[in-house]
Amino acid sequence: MSIRTRLILLTSFMVVVVLVMVFVAGTEVNRLSTLSESITGRAMQRIEYMSQINTNIMQWRGLNLSIILIEDPRTRQIYQSQLSRIKTDTQNMVQQYSNIITDPVRRADYEAFLTHVQEYTEIDNNLDVLLSTGKGREAAELFSSSQNAFDEMYYHINRIKIDEINNTRDASLQATATATNTRNFFTWLTVAGIASLIGLGFYIWYSLSSGLRRLIIATRRVSSGDLSQPIPTISKDEIGELVQSFNTMVLSVKQSQEENQRLTQEALKLKEERIGLLQQQFFTTIKAQEEERKRIARELHDDTAQSLVTLSRGLDSLLSQKKELTAGSMKELEQMRQTVDLSLQNVRRFSQDLRPSIIDDLGLVPAIEWLSNRLGKLQPMNALIKTRGAIRRLSPEIELTLFRIAQEALTNVSKHSKATSVDISIIFEKHKVMLSISDNGQGFVVPVSWNEVAIRGQLGLLGMRERAQLIQGNLEIDSKPGTGTIIRIEVPIDQQTTLEQKT
Repeated sequence: MSIRTRLILLTSFMVVVVLVMVFVAGTEVNRLSTLSESITGRAMQRIEYMSQINTNIMQWRGLNLSIILIEDPRTRQIYQSQLSRIKTDTQNMVQQYSNIITDPVRRADYEAFLTHVQEYTEIDNNLDVLLSTGKGREAAELFSSSQNAFDEMYYHINRIKIDEINNTRDASLQATATATNTRNFFTWLTVAGIASLIGLGFYIWYSLSSGLRRLIIATRRVSSGDLSQPIPTISKDEIGELVQSFNTMVLSVKQSQEENQRLTQEALKLKEERIGLLQQQFFTTIKAQEEERKRIARELHDDTAQSLVTLSRGLDSLLSQKKELTAGSMKELEQMRQTVDLSLQNVRRFSQDLRPSIIDDLGLVPAIEWLSNRLGKLQPMNALIKTRGAIRRLSPEIELTLFRIAQEALTNVSKHSKATSVDISIIFEKHKVMLSISDNGQGFVVPVSWNEVAIRGQLGLLGMRERAQLIQGNLEIDSKPGTGTIIRIEVPIDQQTTLEQKT
């Protein structure tokens, strides 16, 4: 059975249940409406008439007494006018009550009550005659003797009112019972309908969820990387077709994954080989560069500087022969000696910049102190260096690389930052060393990526990063326009491999 057929079956059943409930509800609502109309319509109207008649009779009796006791003709006339209105209203109420009586028993009871009203009406007429002829005493005696007739009439009207109230209560109880029965019927009908829907829905849910559950389990298995087990096909509905399509997809993914793994392994192997070759070439280039720096620095120091020293001493010797030289010659020789001295200073400075011997002889901290002191001598800048941790010698590769990074950073500060102070921090920890160089210069906008650094032509920053990567270090640059620049590098110590080992 297909999913569509199951859903049509469930929908049809729900429609039938709803129609049955609507039909039964309409029938019961009509019954309750008729019964409610009987209770709230005529029954309540009869009770209202009886209550009003009861009140009018009491007022009738009271006005009779007031007319007998009052001697003022004007006041008596007012009471008689009120009494006339009360009697007319009572007669109207009695007539209206008579019009809505359909029960023979209630009709007989009404006729008996009407007899009492007529008797008391005759007594009232007699009282009017006696009072109109000035026989007040006889009228008072007649009023006293009519108490029994009034009581019978009063008690009769009260009994009729109580009967109406009891009848209304019985009708209310009947309506309540009918409503209760209707509610119970609808409750059981609803329970039966819900149970049937649950049963049918459970059947449809179970038939659908069993296939979906297998799909979910298979999907989780595939997401975890297991493509070895296909899903068994049980049903022939849309779920079964979905399972078959899923198995076909998994098989295709498995084949593609195997091919991708093979290609990925080959690509990784080629990439590793290429990276190894590039890294080896880079290491070789750096090593050759440093060796060439060292050679050139040594030649400048040993050959060029010594030649300049010799030339300077020769010029000093010539200048010492003042008697044999003219004033013009003395001046020219003095200028030549100053030029030679300046050239000697520059050669020595170039030699130190190329390969300062202090980095090999004393280590990283003294070498960076030498850099900061020389920066302070070259321009008005306060350079402060701080160390923390146990200062110790590192491998030559680490010391030389950190020295070159610091040299490049301080050169940038001197040329571009317009800073007045530089703070250098070197922190030695057990497994790493951290170098930080910060200035209070004008700062700059840090590029988003290193590719942008290369595009901008900021080769100094790029060179610092490449040197940091050479010793597996991490370089960070923090700067904003107007807030200065901070360069941080963190290098692990226990994982370093020397340049000689790599090459």
